[in-house]
Amino acid sequence: MAWQLIYTSAPRLLEAGRTGFGTVARHRAVSGMLVSTVERFSQFARLPGHDPRRLVHTYRILTVGTGTYHVFSCLQDAGSDYTGRTNHLAQHVIAEAREIRVLSATGLNPADILLTIPWRSAWSEAPRFLDPAEEIDLAGFRPAKTSAWASATGNPAYARLLCTPQALKGCYLIPPPGINALELFREALLETPEGGWQTSFTTTLEPNDDVGDFRWIGLPSGSPLRAQAETSNRPLLDLTKPSKLLAPPEPPVQPAPMRLEPEAVPLQAEPALPTRSPGKVSLKRPADQPIQAATMGGWSPETRKAASKKSSKGLLVAIVIVSLLVASTAGFFLWQHVTETKERAAFQDQIKQVWDKHGLSLIETRKRISDEPNLVAGRTLLGSLQAYVVGVSQALENSGSKAEPPQPEETNNFPEFEALQKAFEEWLEIEKQGPTLAGTTASTLPGAYEKWVKGRTRCWKNLAEHIKIGPLRENKVVRVKMVETAKELLRTTEPDTKDMSAWERLNKSLENDRTIADWLNIWSELDNSDKLKVAKKNASNDSLPKWLTEKANEVLADDAKRKATKKQADEKAMIAVKPARIIKTNNQDADTLDGKHPIYICLLKKGDTSIVINGPDGLPLGKEMIIYVGGAWDRHTIPDGASPPRTGDLQRYEKYETEYFKNKFNSKEQHLGFGETGKEINLSADLLNSEKGCRIVARSEDESRVLFDVRILPWARATALPVLWQIVPVTAVNDGKFELQGISGLLSRLNGWATAPPSYRLRFEGSVSEQVIYELKSADGSSYSVVPSAQANAPPIRLKQLKKEISELEEGILRMDEELKKNEASKSSERTKNANRDKDTKAKSDKEIKLRQKRAELAEIENHKPPSFALKPGTYMLLETNTEVCKLNLVTQAKTSKSPPEIP
Repeated sequence: MAWQLIYTSAPRLLEAGRTGFGTVARHRAVSGMLVSTVERFSQFARLPGHDPRRLVHTYRILTVGTGTYHVFSCLQDAGSDYTGRTNHLAQHVIAEAREIRVLSATGLNPADILLTIPWRSAWSEAPRFLDPAEEIDLAGFRPAKTSAWASATGNPAYARLLCTPQALKGCYLIPPPGINALELFREALLETPEGGWQTSFTTTLEPNDDVGDFRWIGLPSGSPLRAQAETSNRPLLDLTKPSKLLAPPEPPVQPAPMRLEPEAVPLQAEPALPTRSPGKVSLKRPADQPIQAATMGGWSPETRKAASKKSSKGLLVAIVIVSLLVASTAGFFLWQHVTETKERAAFQDQIKQVWDKHGLSLIETRKRISDEPNLVAGRTLLGSLQAYVVGVSQALENSGSKAEPPQPEETNNFPEFEALQKAFEEWLEIEKQGPTLAGTTASTLPGAYEKWVKGRTRCWKNLAEHIKIGPLRENKVVRVKMVETAKELLRTTEPDTKDMSAWERLNKSLENDRTIADWLNIWSELDNSDKLKVAKKNASNDSLPKWLTEKANEVLADDAKRKATKKQADEKAMIAVKPARIIKTNNQDADTLDGKHPIYICLLKKGDTSIVINGPDGLPLGKEMIIYVGGAWDRHTIPDGASPPRTGDLQRYEKYETEYFKNKFNSKEQHLGFGETGKEINLSADLLNSEKGCRIVARSEDESRVLFDVRILPWARATALPVLWQIVPVTAVNDGKFELQGISGLLSRLNGWATAPPSYRLRFEGSVSEQVIYELKSADGSSYSVVPSAQANAPPIRLKQLKKEISELEEGILRMDEELKKNEASKSSERTKNANRDKDTKAKSDKEIKLRQKRAELAEIENHKPPSFALKPGTYMLLETNTEVCKLNLVTQAKTSKSPPEIP
């Protein structure tokens, strides 16, 4: 089963504390090193010339640590992310080498997998670890059906151009428009060795890609990286010009299997006995030999001599036969002894190999098998025992496996072997049952798991005494079940404080699950010196168990009681020593545009209770300062010490004026607080009205000076109402460019924008058709000039269209020239040649006429100068990105003109 990893832009990533682009989902089996490697090639270029709607399919072979992984990837555009900026999604499917060996036997190739996987185009879920059920079974896929090479070149045999030795080392492929490069690769992979599983490829080369990662690289014809491909040492196959391709190579000839005729087996003949040739019989006598008279009643000496000679020869033959029989019998028994000795030695070698390979320590069992007098029975028993041992080893390698090896025959009364069987059966039972979870509680769960782990470790040790096994591996099935059980128990019940160490050991055994680790860490920190800080951070965290949230609130409540007691004591003391407040009459106006105090602007998101000020030095706090609070668009009347505030004015906030430098925020009380660093403001819910927002003005102790002005704007209305209600008069001086006067002082006081430096723009407040937006360019922070609208400098649409038409006509004329050359070189009749020549010449002439017309039109457009930039007087809206800052009443005048400015 293959794992998944999904990479995109999100407000919260799988890695805690990270936002933006990163991993939002993956299987737990994907290691951290493998995650880092895969994230490096998850980038999607947004550069000129790269089609933002393209699909990028890649197949890589990675070696990470000691493992080899095959990664199938799909990168594509994903619209806008949570910030409104462009987004993309990269989905990766990761298979181990052993899975690929199974796939190669099914006839599938990497392109089949990429064509079949249902790729995601967006991610809208919270970051999470993927379930085991979301692993992908690649072996269940079926080969795709394509005919891309036939469509692109007219001949499917051209696919073999990618399978030449040089192309298999690395090449570029430019597919024609409308042809899927992935389908071209699929058909070519059918011709490669090993089903193409050693051939990495990408359908589109990205600027950040390492060319060395791929054997085959797809490249769109209009890609800005084409120049790189044309100057490379790799061959370039341009399918947009099929006529220029080399002829496809012939398919490799498969040698026919050799047919072996059965050989005649020579017969072993018995050794032949020696024989004599019969003597020649003659019916004539020699002429000089006399005829002898017959003798009656006596015997001839010659006759008796011949009989004696014949008798001695027969005896010799008998002796030879007896000797040969004795020798063959002795040889047979000698051969039988030698053969049996060799087979016995080979059998002992087989026993040694089995014992050495599996590290068996069954000494008595080995001796009894070795002493088996019947070699056939001994080999049968050895093979049966070996099959059992192999099954045991495989089951131990795959922790959590329920497979049982075949039981060996005739191993009764083998005490050592029975001990191995007993230890293995105990192991299977422990793995099958797992920890006893029924009836467990938050206090008893760690003990139940530790008991199971100890029994598992003991059983593994017993097995190691009989057979060679590696280190004990984790049972992932049990771990997942334990993690879920532990989370459920922790979510509902608070363990005893004494169980902290047991839970820490449990979580360490479970590979430190992030969620459990965070809960245990918060639980522990709520009892140490930083408990108040931890409680403030987690009191409103809905993802925590209820009992843990209550503990955090108890810490805050205790701190609030302590501070209330101290505050009462301090107030009593201050009443006795604090002099009457004196109000000056020349107090500064917080609403004037000519003020010097800084203005901080914060865009508030729903649910926020803590605002971080983005000023360069934080808030300019003052001791004993006076605070006024109200809605974000309320006015602030200059205090005179006597007049009460009017409706719609900021109200003085006296509740905590003596403790501004303490971080005393508590969601159960209605107040605001300033952090010790002066960069953080904590507000209660009643001060953060979802529609009105909040404005805070701080004055010095005597209220003569304005220290700072904070505008906290609700997100829903930040783009609907200007931050400032005043209309600012501005003069635009035209000296070839328009420079604004009268606005730099106000802009220098504004702080807290999301961008640094701020990105200011002007929007003309006329009719919809007149609402042009201009960029403001700051020279040194003291003056701003207006940049013409990008629309005015944009090339006409007709200009791009003309260049495309000219390029197509030029290519068409080149093709006509090639057709004319082919016609002249053809073996057709003169009449046919003349007809083809006239037709091609006329077509070429028509294209040349159109080409001259298009070039003339292009020259006219390129030489046409756009009208000079002019800025209309009138009402404009000043924008920072998309936030409305204030309205401007803009008048224009020439720099050398002495006449008064035009008033709109």
